[in-house]
Amino acid sequence: MENNDNKSSIAEVQARIFQIISTMPEVQKRKLLTGLEKWQSKFDDKQQSKPKDKRKYSRKPISIYAICETNNRNFRDFTKDVSAGGAFIETKTNLSLDEDLFMTLFHASFETPVRTRGKIVRVDPKGVGVKFNETIPGMYFV
Repeated sequence: MENNDNKSSIAEVQARIFQIISTMPEVQKRKLLTGLEKWQSKFDDKQQSKPKDKRKYSRKPISIYAICETNNRNFRDFTKDVSAGGAFIETKTNLSLDEDLFMTLFHASFETPVRTRGKIVRVDPKGVGVKFNETIPGMYFV
């Protein structure tokens, strides 16, 4: 089967999913189940195609230079958007969910760089979503 969901029948997609899962160790299967259940709970019964937005603070699309540190690596990238509670950082750096992150954010509108800590709450091919450990009230005014 090609790795192109648009050309594969739903039966082929399901068969491939089951094939992959059947070769996973039990620990990975349990983690996958937990992740799928969390993902599924984000959807309303009324609107199966639209995820609920659980954000407490509104986001603003803005590019802010970020120097980031984890326990075992350092990297420099830019935010895609920020809010008082978190940011999405566009990065190719391989990071993991629940990883702690120390960030120093630089922007022309800041009097001094903003230093904050957070936890990675989302990972996708374009970057990571970070939830700040403490809100930064002025961040959404940038």
